[in-house]
Amino acid sequence: MTSLSEFVAAALHARAPQLAVHWQTRAVAATPRQDAPAGAVASGPEAVVRALAAGLTKDAWPAGEVMRLGWSSGVAAHGAGLAIPHVQRDADLLLAVLLAEAERVVADAPADVAATPAAALALARRLQRLAAGHAQAAVAGFLHAQRESLRTRWRTLRHDLRNPIGTIQSALALMDDEALPVESRQHPRMRAMVARNAGTLAQLITDGLDDRAAASVLAAQQAVSLRALADAARREVRDAARDAGCEVDVAHVPDEPPTTVEPATIELALTVLMLAGLAQARRGDVLRVDRPSPAAGRASSGAPVLRIARLPADAPESAPDADDGAPRWDAAGVTLAAALLAAAGGRLTTGAPGLSRADDAAALDDAPALHLLLPDLAADDGGAA
Repeated sequence: MTSLSEFVAAALHARAPQLAVHWQTRAVAATPRQDAPAGAVASGPEAVVRALAAGLTKDAWPAGEVMRLGWSSGVAAHGAGLAIPHVQRDADLLLAVLLAEAERVVADAPADVAATPAAALALARRLQRLAAGHAQAAVAGFLHAQRESLRTRWRTLRHDLRNPIGTIQSALALMDDEALPVESRQHPRMRAMVARNAGTLAQLITDGLDDRAAASVLAAQQAVSLRALADAARREVRDAARDAGCEVDVAHVPDEPPTTVEPATIELALTVLMLAGLAQARRGDVLRVDRPSPAAGRASSGAPVLRIARLPADAPESAPDADDGAPRWDAAGVTLAAALLAAAGGRLTTGAPGLSRADDAAALDDAPALHLLLPDLAADDGGAA
């Protein structure tokens, strides 16, 4: 009699190409990202699926090939400019795709396969352990590549800082050398050399040690569509919306040219806000995400703006939820979303198009609509000194 593990492993192996494509398609949709640069391609997704399938029939925990492929995937993700949340989400979706396929295979298993509930649970546990090993290796590979990248950056920065410092020290030594004529020690060229290298030093500090350098350690900047971010957040709250009897509408977010943001953080903030609205919604309400208007779609700084509002089912399309005395948003969710946006360089406000004022927490919780002021990091070339 064929064991359930062997039967499912053979089925997964046979459908590895299709499962790999499905996994990658879902990963890009769930956590939007820009196209990977040439040379930064992860180990073949098909090879990962085949390795996990093979691991179902082996005793090694987890299989070495699964770990090797996970490590190389993490290294490639760093090379593609992704962030840790991308690596983690991809690993979660890999397990979800394989479990869904395994469930289908088990349901269709012939009578000569021992597809008992206990065998099915044992198979699921084994697949979860294999996928967890792949995820652990992927995260470790990403962090290793990140460490090497930081070491290279700091090494280059140290070299670049030493050059102007050495020149300034040499100039000061010459200016203090009483063996030289006074006119040589006080020559304008000497002062100009010190001033020039001091300016170079200040610029190096601004460029290499600003806030963006620290932020890049945890969150990668990506040029992505705001519609893709809204779609990803809507998929995350699909079950919550169904349970609440509500609709989440993102069709009014234009699929416009990409905006450079920290996509994982912005998508998480938008997801949290959707959940905060659904927590206080009534059956039939619509949670709508859109742009305020063509004129107000960007704040005075030029950064893009999104609006999220809760609309009752029987109200005009643009009318906010009627004031029934109850909070419109879950306070804990709004607080977390505001913190996430702030960490990414954005802001959450109730303000109308100008978005010139910041509101306190109580005002945010009771606002008919909330505005997400998103930073366009591509336009922020100055950094923070």
